[in-house]
Amino acid sequence: MSWLGNWLFHPMLAAGAAAIALPILIHILSRRRFQVVRWAAMDFLLSAARRNRRRVRLEQLILLALRCLVVVLLALMVARPFVRPGSAMALLGSGARTERIVVLDDSFSMGYRIGAGETVFGRACRAVERFARWMSDESPMDTLTVVRTSAPAQPIAALPDLSEESLGRLQDVLSAASPSDRPSNLDEALRSVARMAAQAPVQANLAIYIVSDMQLSDWLPGEATTAPSTAPAQMAVRDALAELMTRGRDAPRLTLVDVGAERPANVAVTAIEATTARDVAGVRSRFEIGISNFSDAPVGDAELRLSIADQALPPVILPRLAPRQTLRQSVEVAFTQEGFDRLLAELILPAGVDRLPLDDRRAVGLTVASSVPVLIVNGEPSADGYRDEVLLLRTALAPPGRVSSGFDVRVITDEQLETTDLRGYDAIVLANVYRVDEPAQRRLESYVRDGGGLVIFLGDQVDPGLYNERLYADGRGLLPAELLETVNAPGSDGQSIAEYDASHPVLRAFAGEASELLRGTRFYAYYGARPAGDTPMATSPATQESGVRPAASVLARLDDPDRSPLLIERVLGAGRVVLCTSTADLEWNSWGRDPSFVPVMLQLAQHVARRDPVRGQVTVGEPIRLPLDPSVWLQRAILKLPTYPSDPPLTIDARSVEGGLRLEWERTERAGLHQFELQSTRGESSTRVIAVNPDPRESDLRRATADDLRSALGDVKFDYVRDIDALTGDAAGARRELWWPIALLVVALLMVEHGLARQFGARG
Repeated sequence: MSWLGNWLFHPMLAAGAAAIALPILIHILSRRRFQVVRWAAMDFLLSAARRNRRRVRLEQLILLALRCLVVVLLALMVARPFVRPGSAMALLGSGARTERIVVLDDSFSMGYRIGAGETVFGRACRAVERFARWMSDESPMDTLTVVRTSAPAQPIAALPDLSEESLGRLQDVLSAASPSDRPSNLDEALRSVARMAAQAPVQANLAIYIVSDMQLSDWLPGEATTAPSTAPAQMAVRDALAELMTRGRDAPRLTLVDVGAERPANVAVTAIEATTARDVAGVRSRFEIGISNFSDAPVGDAELRLSIADQALPPVILPRLAPRQTLRQSVEVAFTQEGFDRLLAELILPAGVDRLPLDDRRAVGLTVASSVPVLIVNGEPSADGYRDEVLLLRTALAPPGRVSSGFDVRVITDEQLETTDLRGYDAIVLANVYRVDEPAQRRLESYVRDGGGLVIFLGDQVDPGLYNERLYADGRGLLPAELLETVNAPGSDGQSIAEYDASHPVLRAFAGEASELLRGTRFYAYYGARPAGDTPMATSPATQESGVRPAASVLARLDDPDRSPLLIERVLGAGRVVLCTSTADLEWNSWGRDPSFVPVMLQLAQHVARRDPVRGQVTVGEPIRLPLDPSVWLQRAILKLPTYPSDPPLTIDARSVEGGLRLEWERTERAGLHQFELQSTRGESSTRVIAVNPDPRESDLRRATADDLRSALGDVKFDYVRDIDALTGDAAGARRELWWPIALLVVALLMVEHGLARQFGARG
């Protein structure tokens, strides 16, 4: 009798309707049997009775029917029947089918633990199940489609109706579902829903439900603490919703269901960045690791565990993190040998502090070089080493002895520059070079645009007119500044450094008390310079660049009245150029004798050196692009995913692209290490690691309030639901009981039956 529960509060009491048999039984039993005796006096009466028999039988059947109906209605009344508004409208022919589409947020923030063994995603799945079951009771002929934000084009459930069989399939699908490692991609999910809505029958209503933890960063990205200004992302969500709400027919009903934790707290590793251009075997490399406290309470007793491949390094004890603080922790590590390597950072927190483990670790793949090749062009060579322009610079970059600085330095003259292949060097230094002819200028410019670094020292050999004409070129060339006249400092003390950017990698070591080491250097002569402003990027049709090249930045200034620039930097393409307006030797300054010279020159060369062309880390969902030199590597490679060895290794082939080969992998669905096993043309194998890390913006779990959502969505109308019970409501409260009209009907029928019985009896 379970089917009776769809329209009765007390189905068992409906069994009282069987009492309908009582009036019928009484009627049958009341029919008496007589012995037939012929009596002439009665023949007349019997003849009259035969003429009225049909009328009497009809009257008896009417009374019997009324009494049976009263019994049935009494049983129905105590069983408390009800109807639903939707069902009633459908019975009246005015209720249309509703296409219901549920957008289920399965971003990695939904893996936040809210209890023993329960996550926000589990709560969301239960909410969808409860909603589907409630709708099965209310409108069983509606359709239900469930899509995930990680793959909105592939619905995980498409139910043609809400029958018990369909609900069972939905429950199986949701039980097997789990959060992805992707960030929430609401705009794409909503655009996919809009495409589905366009294919829905025109006569059907449409209802959209977004079940999510309602992260503030999804709806108001600019409010996120670690995310850059992402107003376009906010507009993308708003535009997608606007497209959905104006689809050429009745606007769908939009409901936002918030299943997030009440006050979520999270601490995450949000960045791991190399501050040195190249990692060199035997030389310490510096990294900055970002740790963000996304909670409203301070976090202490945290440590950072580092490892190179499988070798654990001493842990780093972190200072106390204030609420909403992001810490940039500097660490130094040394790689023992050249080749491919990886650095992993893992955050260890006290028990119960962090409930979202995915973002507690981060990694980066690295290419460790044997050395950084540097080419120095000597504009004033001399047999006397102390008069040579680059002796001090060369010694600073590559000192003699067993300890390596990591640089492999070659010195040439300016005449040799025209015939030297620049592609084998990561950095080039022009030291007091008289001039750079046009072919060399074009080669240097191409070299820097492709990622190489260039440092220019001036001196008495430089022709400022040629430099301005060919290298500056009205701000479109290599030189970061226009050269003015040579300035000779008055007196014998010269000028010192007055101000500098202590946050810049080249000068960072001289922050605080160490600044005196830098300010003690004296500069007796230097060039005045006018740093370049914003200029068009294209210098010739061959560059194919457009837009505006950013202005040069001044890293250090002297204390003369004009605050003349000493170090000027500007980016060109993928590379950078740094200009020093004084000399590299002791002819115009005392820098080579001062303790700040060696660290500044080392950091300067490291800063401008060519970066590793391969990004050692990508964000989940971003493609991996791994260029290969066909003269070194074979085309075929083996890929091991983070799920290896559960999933077998894959064989992939590199594509032929301009300049060589490139391995491509699009399906970066899971965070972790992607290992590419490469085979060299000499038969040697190496493993190149690319780390796929979670999006740091997803780690900020702050929830958007109803007011935030209204601000984000503008004119888009929606219903906000914090509790699933508010969406489904009390099923009983949504039903309309019929007992009282049945009671009135019973009273009316009894009165009719009584009146008819008296009338029929009197006439009989």
